[in-house]
Amino acid sequence: MAAAWHGLAGEHLADLRRPGIQLRDTRKKITAAVRASGTSLTEVFGVGPVIAATVIGDVTDITRFPTADKFASYNGTAPIEVSSGQRKIFRLSMRGNRRHCHAVHMAAVTQTDCKHSDGHAYYQRKLT
Repeated sequence: MAAAWHGLAGEHLADLRRPGIQLRDTRKKITAAVRASGTSLTEVFGVGPVIAATVIGDVTDITRFPTADKFASYNGTAPIEVSSGQRKIFRLSMRGNRRHCHAVHMAAVTQTDCKHSDGHAYYQRKLT
């Protein structure tokens, strides 16, 4: 009976480790693909291989956006005007590619959390 329990425990432990191994292998493949693409996205502080792969996979060819404003509109980070009368107000658009908006958000959160980044310094200036 003890041998059977020991065997089942070993199988259960292997099952628990399998997703971690698969995740590590997938991350290696993504990192290799991003490096092969020759992108400079990973040079931005807070953008790792997974976020870069998300952006590259959705955009495919950046030349289809003639300006940075068009790209910001596509990914949902361009503010839209919601003014009334003499008051001019802008808010974040809920349109656009939500995965891109999430990728920008994750990079921004990473920058604000790391005290040695330019994003953290910018965030602190805005707070004061």
